[in-house]
Amino acid sequence: MGHVFISYSRHDTAFVERLESDLNARGIQTWRDTESIVGGEEWYNAILNGIHGAYALLQIVTVHSNQSRWVKREALYADQQGLPIIPILPETCKIPFHLIEKQPVLCDEEHYADSFSQLISAFSAMPQKSLQTSQSTAPSDTAVRQRERQYLQFLLAETHADLQSSLY
Repeated sequence: MGHVFISYSRHDTAFVERLESDLNARGIQTWRDTESIVGGEEWYNAILNGIHGAYALLQIVTVHSNQSRWVKREALYADQQGLPIIPILPETCKIPFHLIEKQPVLCDEEHYADSFSQLISAFSAMPQKSLQTSQSTAPSDTAVRQRERQYLQFLLAETHADLQSSLY
């Protein structure tokens, strides 16, 4: 099976570690930067590969993640790739514009157990990528380079938009 990509702000690490531990205990493999990127690896390639190997992206929505450009970039790129995105709210928080059409899951302390059960049900209904398939058809250098170019073009377009808005 593939994995669930967790996009979050490091300020929310305590919640993410709890969620990740609970998901792993239920047999759901996760991808998270501090656990999945090895020393010396080019982190943008690792993120790109993490998103491409995922069957869903969990975006942890908090005040901190709403301010993170990388959390936004990860979600927008995942959306561009057609990946289902599930907003997770560890506390009541404003939903960012790029997630406005998605039903968030309130996972605060009071609702955590029920919300976690709903999340598990949602995962079981999703088609999951098979590790066997991804291992037997490892991407060629050309495919990896093409994904890298797509991701860098995406980042460049966002930076250009940021520059444009700062001019006005």
